[in-house]
Amino acid sequence: MIAISYNDINNLRSRLIGLRNRLTTANGDDEKLMVMIKPTATSNFNNMVDMLDEMKICGVKRYALMDVTVLENQLITNR
Repeated sequence: MIAISYNDINNLRSRLIGLRNRLTTANGDDEKLMVMIKPTATSNFNNMVDMLDEMKICGVKRYALMDVTVLENQLITNR
């Protein structure tokens, strides 16, 4: 599992494309790529739309919207 932050949309796009390329090189396809989108309390609607747009732009076929767990929230706030 690899965590990618939304802080920079260009970084997000390059990381997603890089992951797809690595999976394709290793497995012949990117069918195992699954992105979990976990908006935090500070996220807004535009952030969510941007993330869904990036899934389409980067060709990510499988993704899910999920809640941030208590532990993840603690890790985020302690940064």
